[in-house]
Amino acid sequence: MTLKSASAITFIIGIFLVITGWVRSWGSETDVAFYIGGVLFIVIGEMAELINERLKEIEKELNSRYY
Repeated sequence: MTLKSASAITFIIGIFLVITGWVRSWGSETDVAFYIGGVLFIVIGEMAELINERLKEIEKELNSRYY
């Protein structure tokens, strides 16, 4: 599994958790945990995508420098 597909799966899981936390009634700690967990999954998915793009830039720069 590549980093890009892993970040996409993480992002999708985050959206699912946010929707699950939003749809359920806001009365218990579980609902808030679903919502916060979903937001964290979305943030981690986006950060993984940014890291992946930066690693590609570094790889391209190193390849052009040494080859």
